[in-house]
Amino acid sequence: MVLVLEAPDQRRIRGDVKSITLTNPGSGYTSAPTVLVSGGGGSGVSASATATAADMVASVTVTTAGSGYTSAPNIVFSGGGGNGAAATAAATYEVASVTVTATGSGYTSSPAVVFTGGGGSGATGSATAAALGTVTSVRVDAAGYGYGSSAAVTFSAPTSGTTATGTVTRDDGIHHVEPVNGGSGY
Repeated sequence: MVLVLEAPDQRRIRGDVKSITLTNPGSGYTSAPTVLVSGGGGSGVSASATATAADMVASVTVTTAGSGYTSAPNIVFSGGGGNGAAATAAATYEVASVTVTATGSGYTSSPAVVFTGGGGSGATGSATAAALGTVTSVRVDAAGYGYGSSAAVTFSAPTSGTTATGTVTRDDGIHHVEPVNGGSGY
C-alpha cells in the first residue's frame, strides 16, 4: 500500500524541509519502507528521507533538506510490506523582505529593527529615517534562517509620534525592506 499525505501547512515556503513528523506508525512492516518527498512546487534540490521499521515505522530522518520549496511537500511511504504509516513535512526559510506598512512619525533617529516569531533566528536589519521623521527603508544586514509563517518585524518607538510597522516576506534570504508609509518626525 502506498499512502500519500499532504502536509496541513500549505503556506508559502521557499526553503528546505526541516523535519518530517510521523503521525501514524502503521503496522505490518517487515522492512523499512521507502520515504518519498514529493510536490512542494518551486525548483531546487529535492529533499530525501529514510525510515526505520520493525512492524511499525519507528522513525523518519531527513537525509537531504532540499531547497526551493514553495509549499509543504507530500510524504509518501512505499513498500516494506506494511500499511498505514503517515507523516507530515515541515519546512523552513529565511526572511526575504519587509514591507513598511506604516512609516510612523516623530523619529529623530533611525529606529531599531527587530525580527521576531516564526521560530527563526539571525535576521537583522537597519532602518533609514527621513528628515520628516518617517521610516523610508530598511536594509537587511543578515538573512537569518528558519523563519515560519508567524515571522514579524518591529521598529523601536519614536521620541514622539507613531511607531512604524511592517510585514515580513520569507524567501531564501532577507534582501530588502520597502516602505509603504514614510511616517514623520525622524
